[in-house]
Amino acid sequence: MATLEMIITNPSGSRFGQITAAEIEYSNVLGAIGYAQAKVDTQQVGKIGFLADGVNTYLPANLYDWRARITYLGATDFVGVVRRVEYGDNGRGGSYAILDVADLNVLLESRVVAYRAGSAQADKTGAADDLIKAYVRENLGTLSTPDYDGNATTARDASAWLTVASDQAAAASVEWKASGAGLLETIQGLQKAAIAAGNDLLFGLRYSGNTAMLIT
Repeated sequence: MATLEMIITNPSGSRFGQITAAEIEYSNVLGAIGYAQAKVDTQQVGKIGFLADGVNTYLPANLYDWRARITYLGATDFVGVVRRVEYGDNGRGGSYAILDVADLNVLLESRVVAYRAGSAQADKTGAADDLIKAYVRENLGTLSTPDYDGNATTARDASAWLTVASDQAAAASVEWKASGAGLLETIQGLQKAAIAAGNDLLFGLRYSGNTAMLIT
C-alpha cells in the first residue's frame, strides 16, 4: 500500500485532474489483468468533474473514455481504465470514494476474433509470440479494418491509442484457430502453448507516451 498520485486523463492524454489518494493498492500483471483500487475523500474526487455530479456517480459507457495513471516520484507505476466508483461514509462527518481501476490488459478482453473460420485472420501458423501480435493488430490495431464478412469498417480500429511491438519470432511455432473466440482468451491460449513447448512467453499492454503498446 502506498500514498501516490492518480492522474485522470482521456485516451488522447488530455489531463482532467490529479488526485492524491489516502490509500492505493495495485498490481501490474503480465499475461492477465491487473487491478488497482484507490481510496480518496470526496473533495479529491470533486476535482474530477466526470466522477460525480454531487449525487450520482457517472462513468461514460465507453470503456476507453477515462484512464487513471498512478505515479510516484514522477515515474508511472500503473495505468488503467476506471471501471467503477463507490461512495461511503467515513464515520467522521465526511465521505470517501473508492475508485476501481483495471490495467490496460483489460482492453484485450473487449474484442473477439471477428473473422470467419478458415480465413487468414482466424487460422494461423507461426511463432506464438508473433501470432499474439497478429491477432491484436487484426482485431484492435491497424489491420482491424475488415469486418466479419470482409467489408471495410473502422469500428474496431483502435490504433490511435494502441500500438504493437515488432515481431521477434522468439517462441515455438504453433497452429491456431480462433474464429469467434475472445481476443484475450486466444492470446492466453497461445501463451500456454508456447510455455508447453518450453518457451517463457509473457504479454501485456504497457503505457508508452499517450498510447498502449502490446509487448511479448
